[in-house]
Amino acid sequence: MSDPVNTFEEQQQGRPTGPLVRGYEVIIGFETHAQLSTASKIFSRASTAFGAEPNTQA
Repeated sequence: MSDPVNTFEEQQQGRPTGPLVRGYEVIIGFETHAQLSTASKIFSRASTAFGAEPNTQA
């Protein structure tokens, strides 16, 4: 059975290295959303009533 782990050089073979790839930096972000079951907003006392008129719970 062969070793499944390749060296870095082996992994890079066949990958483009021209001007379209150079000069870019990979930045990966992570975003999370949560819905809280509260009677008011997290940083104010404004209500969170469902079905309220628009712009009345600021």
